[in-house]
Amino acid sequence: TERIELRKEIANDKSPNEVIFNANSNSTFQLIQNCILENKLYFDPDLCVETVAIKSDISNKKLSAIILEATNYSFSDYINSLRVEKAKKCLIKKSIQIIPLLP
Repeated sequence: TERIELRKEIANDKSPNEVIFNANSNSTFQLIQNCILENKLYFDPDLCVETVAIKSDISNKKLSAIILEATNYSFSDYINSLRVEKAKKCLIKKSIQIIPLLP
């Protein structure tokens, strides 16, 4: 139940999106990143390159190459890094007690 509440709170967070990666030399990456952050696409567990490519009006291959060049991460690693950063911020903000899964 705490996980469900946390997930709802993360989804409803209205705080401004922070830039996770700053790739000054690549404005196309900035557009891609803004699309992902503003639309909170990283919340979709089934998010794929195709979805972001369509929303960004860029080919799948080019989108993957741009993300890799700007971040040194694959598409899925980049999306997961956004998810982890968002979760960390929410955990710090709420000081939620983390219950270990293993003894």
